[in-house]
Amino acid sequence: MKNKLTIAAIILIVAALATYDILYNKDRDNNLKDAVVIIGKVDSIEVTRGLYDIDVEYPYHGVVIHNSFGTGNVDSLKNHPKIRLLVSKKHPDKYIKYIGLADTTKIGVN
Repeated sequence: MKNKLTIAAIILIVAALATYDILYNKDRDNNLKDAVVIIGKVDSIEVTRGLYDIDVEYPYHGVVIHNSFGTGNVDSLKNHPKIRLLVSKKHPDKYIKYIGLADTTKIGVN
């Protein structure tokens, strides 16, 4: 009986986490449908349980915003501090997506 309750509790927790993840990603994807590409700067890179937490700053309508995102590979980010970010127009301080390194030679960014 105790094993069945434990298994049921684990299944319930996994289902709740999966539901949260699906809803959060749907909300993120909806907000990134209306977004702009912005050049940002990597502030710091921190290791968190096998993944990396990347702290970035980027300008949006004259305001410098600090945000972060997670990734599994940071080799290219260590050598290139300028990156391209997809930033939500509705919530520029909440929803961002890393889309690649910035080729600053073509756009005149220092």
